[in-house]
Amino acid sequence: MSNPGIAGKFYKINPHMVNIGGKTRGDFGIHADRNVPGTAGCIGIESEKEWVEFKALMLDYQRAGLRQIPLLFSYR
Repeated sequence: MSNPGIAGKFYKINPHMVNIGGKTRGDFGIHADRNVPGTAGCIGIESEKEWVEFKALMLDYQRAGLRQIPLLFSYR
């Protein structure tokens, strides 16, 4: 991705586009949070150790045949 705060692999969160309070947003995902602190709504993993562990877990899930993982979140 061309965003300077995203480094390397990007795990897309579906649905691709969401409408909350009349505003539409999209392109949410989980990624390493690098170069620029914070994200624009994504889940950014700051720790390199935790990022490596997360990618290994996702690879294990992929090898097990999983293509989607349920994710529950809420806005405050």
